[in-house]
Amino acid sequence: MSAPLSRIVAPLITGDDTAKGGGMTMAPVSFAGRFGWLHQPETLVEGATGVVLVSPLGRDARCAHRPLRLLADRLARAGYPTLRFDHLGHGDSLDLAGDGDALPEWIAGVRTAAEFLKDVTGVRGIVLGGVRFGASLALLAAAGQDDVNGLMLLAPVVSGKGWLRELRLAGAMSGTTSEVAVKAGGLEADGLSLSPATVGALASLDLKTLSPPACPVVLFAKNEGVAALGAGLKAQGLIVSEHDFAGYDPLFEDAHSNLAPEEVFAKTVQWIRTALPSDPEAVAGACPRPPAAGLAFDDATETPVAFADGLWGVITRPNQPSAARSGVVFLNTGGDPRAGIGRFAVDTARALAAKGVGSLRFDFRGVGDSADPADGRRHIYEVSRTADIQAAMALMTGEGFADITLAGICAGGHHAIRAAIADIGARKVLAVSPVKLIWRPGDSLAVGKRDQGRATAFYVGGLSNPATWKRLVTGDIHVLSVLKTLSGRVIGRLAARRDDGTKLFRDQIAGASARGARIKVLVGIDDASLDEVETYFGPKGVWINKLPGMSVAVAPGVDHGLARTESRALALAELVDLIGQP
Repeated sequence: MSAPLSRIVAPLITGDDTAKGGGMTMAPVSFAGRFGWLHQPETLVEGATGVVLVSPLGRDARCAHRPLRLLADRLARAGYPTLRFDHLGHGDSLDLAGDGDALPEWIAGVRTAAEFLKDVTGVRGIVLGGVRFGASLALLAAAGQDDVNGLMLLAPVVSGKGWLRELRLAGAMSGTTSEVAVKAGGLEADGLSLSPATVGALASLDLKTLSPPACPVVLFAKNEGVAALGAGLKAQGLIVSEHDFAGYDPLFEDAHSNLAPEEVFAKTVQWIRTALPSDPEAVAGACPRPPAAGLAFDDATETPVAFADGLWGVITRPNQPSAARSGVVFLNTGGDPRAGIGRFAVDTARALAAKGVGSLRFDFRGVGDSADPADGRRHIYEVSRTADIQAAMALMTGEGFADITLAGICAGGHHAIRAAIADIGARKVLAVSPVKLIWRPGDSLAVGKRDQGRATAFYVGGLSNPATWKRLVTGDIHVLSVLKTLSGRVIGRLAARRDDGTKLFRDQIAGASARGARIKVLVGIDDASLDEVETYFGPKGVWINKLPGMSVAVAPGVDHGLARTESRALALAELVDLIGQP
């Protein structure tokens, strides 16, 4: 859906609108249809420099979200107000208008963010930076400008054509390519959708042809292409501080277990201190308080909310609530931020608002923008999320939504079911692709690595397909890995059926049914989650389907994380149906 960018509102925020600690504050902001976060030091010296951290796109953005938050914290503590934000069409921001070339909009957004940072904080100098395509956009936004004081380029994408090739390969390997998008000349892979016009613009993009302003640059190289970019910048007379990108691979592991590149971040902060030092004799004063954040579109307003001492989320309030005052709470998919893969939670929240249904999407403690738990534990299964969910439901109840549905994907589905079992008032649950219904210490978090992320039925059924035998012969299928996975599943399923934990889990599900709860499980026919469902509930969930209010829907078009547009449409339909059930 598209939304007019001119209708920007600033409704009040529930609770304190800043996160404080460690010599800095973090507050939500909104500007020109974009949602973001402003990190500020406790005091600001006159004439200080500010930083705009530009988010990458797609899976890179999900992986880098929390690490970039940590970098923003570091920069703020060092005295540099730092703004990070979501591009139009991404994260919590409004949609792009139409299906044209998004690249100019993204570049303009970086420049708009820089002006917003200047206006709100009073900083005089601006450093633009980012990681992967965020770094590319920072360089593109700086080109032709004379008011950029520095560039932080963390493994920028140098060739648009090479990046498109990388995205297509990732989509093919993960099974998240949309054939509809491909036929139209666009691209959809792992939740990132690019219009045909955007694909065309990226295909001709080459950062080595740019002429950035004469400012200091710090560059972290991952490959020869980035190193060549650094050489080109030096040839133009720029002072470039070059480093290898230590910790690149751990940064782009799945968001539930990836690691921030501490060495890179430390060098980045040291670079800005050296290249753009603060004036030790400048007068220091309190940082200005940013205006309250909020966005509006035709059917609703959206407001960031802080609650339960460190949890952050966004409430979508419909302009015309349904008579039933129905509400939905969206839960994190693994360690991904609250917007969801392909921003399922955002688009679904706005589609539901048109039907009068309100919603809250929020980050579990230790995920996305929420505070770390006191004990520092962040495991996506071993840490109970029931208290977080209960606080989110209480917030929605306080907003006047009496009939609350929980919606979660993967680990979020696991915790939604656990909340229903715990009897905290969660009467309706949509659990999509719950790859773990019961977590046992020692289980693997890996999904979809080396042909292991498919349902057993997918491999068995494939034996009748000549193409499968061709892939076996050519080595495209890692036979030993698949056999190891399948044998492990058989052993695990037999063990689970003899496990006392299985009986307890079934009893808990039956108890939830007896209390009037409704749990709908949605799984793809080729997804490994189907094996989990059949381990505990029988073929296609036959056992749970017999319980009142309980059901399993097995759909051929649903990928594991709802990365494909078609998958998200099916999940939305199932959610709307569940909300409408008495």
